[in-house]
Amino acid sequence: MNALFDTMVDYSSAALPRQREVRRHGGSIIVMVAIFLSIVFILASSIDIGYVFYMKRDLQKTADLAALAGALQLATTPPAGNPATCAASDKAVLAALGNAQANGFATTAPNQMSNVITVTCGRWDPVANAAQAPNYFAAPVAGTSLNAVKVVVAQTVPAFFGLGSRTISGQAIASGSNPYATFSLGTGLLAVCSGASPLLNPLVNGLLGSNICLSAATYNGLLGSQVSLLQIVNNLNLNVGTIDQVLNTQITLAQLINATIQALSPAQVANINIADLVKLTTGTLGGTLLKLGDLINVGAADGLAALNAQINVLDLINVGTLQVANKNNLVNLGANIDLGGLAQVGLQLRLIEPPQMAVGGVDTVATSAQVRLALNVNVLLGLVNLPLFIDVAPGQAKLKSLQCNAPQSATFEITTGVAEVCLANGQTGMGAPLSCPDVTKPANQVAVLPLVNLGINAPLLSSKTTTTLYPPPLPGIPSSGPSSKLVGSSLGSILGGILQPGTFVFGGLLSLLNPLLITLGAVLNPILGAVGSLLDATFALLGLGIGQSTLNLSSISCGDVKLVY
Repeated sequence: MNALFDTMVDYSSAALPRQREVRRHGGSIIVMVAIFLSIVFILASSIDIGYVFYMKRDLQKTADLAALAGALQLATTPPAGNPATCAASDKAVLAALGNAQANGFATTAPNQMSNVITVTCGRWDPVANAAQAPNYFAAPVAGTSLNAVKVVVAQTVPAFFGLGSRTISGQAIASGSNPYATFSLGTGLLAVCSGASPLLNPLVNGLLGSNICLSAATYNGLLGSQVSLLQIVNNLNLNVGTIDQVLNTQITLAQLINATIQALSPAQVANINIADLVKLTTGTLGGTLLKLGDLINVGAADGLAALNAQINVLDLINVGTLQVANKNNLVNLGANIDLGGLAQVGLQLRLIEPPQMAVGGVDTVATSAQVRLALNVNVLLGLVNLPLFIDVAPGQAKLKSLQCNAPQSATFEITTGVAEVCLANGQTGMGAPLSCPDVTKPANQVAVLPLVNLGINAPLLSSKTTTTLYPPPLPGIPSSGPSSKLVGSSLGSILGGILQPGTFVFGGLLSLLNPLLITLGAVLNPILGAVGSLLDATFALLGLGIGQSTLNLSSISCGDVKLVY
């Protein structure tokens, strides 16, 4: 019996460790299952989160591309009437919606992911809309226009392993500059002298107070060369932060010329003689101070975009050098112009106001120079001396519209400057322009022959014309149309119509002929017109275009669009 009891005790003692071992294994399995389930949960959650992030990124791409498409359309074809926002039927909205749909973001049935897209037009302006930071987007204030498109998209994304779904969203703002053009309204006076036109040297040297003249090779090489205004500004190394500071910072003519030379491409440099331009940087002339804002009228709404404008190098140099011309000195062109037995004409010229180029959108204005020309006309072997003064006020070219679709074009309204032909006492080359007195008064008349007085006050009123120009084509591409146009009135047309009642008055013994002036005008106007035409031909040799200006379109820029938020 004791033996059996001992056997049972031994058996139970041996079973206890095995039971403890089974319990230990069971606990380990529970831990492993818990770890496994945790890993599965983490993986499932990671897949769900990764999928959401993937869909979020794809949704943001849709918003970005739609905003860019809308902003591009807004820049090229803005809504009529300058509204505060876009209508649902406007092209900018339709372009954004169409782009989103083309990229698979459909809002039409069945629309299983509840896609929603909202397109809003407004104005992006970090300065005016600073209170709207960080997107700086709001409705345009008075005097500004729409320049940006905001797209907001939303989508319901189902979960792979979780319950229900979640809504994700994205938004983007794209801003584009309004279309803008670079143009100038220069007179023939602006043509810098070249070796092929030696008669122009006295004029340019007199205006600039220095013996400066470009060679024919350099002149022709620069004629079609264009550089970016941004390149020039970068080369100037100006420590400024805004476009207004750029335009109002004083620089020297030497700095402007050197910055322009650095902006030229190797191919452009190969076509000119750099030494010709270096001459403009030396001496008193090169040290003369000026401002970019004096050279270029930049449209306020397009200031930042205008830095990317392509500017004609020759125009910039012409305007820059004339800005430093001594406006207080009268340039005497020296030897008289011999018109044979008809007359001899002495010339003096005074530059009163230099011209100004323009970069900007619709309503930006470029102006031509204001000049006073003194003609000492000796007629009939010197028996008759006529000291004529011709004043030409600045003309202006206003950009009225831009066409961005091919072929690109710009339409301008050109207002010619008021001109005046004066023969009266008290007039001098340094006198005030457009100040001819009443020549019906004997005291204001000039004695042209013994006992014969004469007075002329012939104003030429300004006129308005509209013209369309096309930007210069790239090499190898045919031109779509002219990029320049001569506007205004020649001396031939001005002098050919001065004999009108009240503008041409005899005094002394010939005062009785005044009632016959209308008849005399019919006879003498053609003769004076012929004299004016001869003067026009002579001035053309000197590079002068008194009363005439050439409107030159350098470039058109459309669709400079970028994401800003």
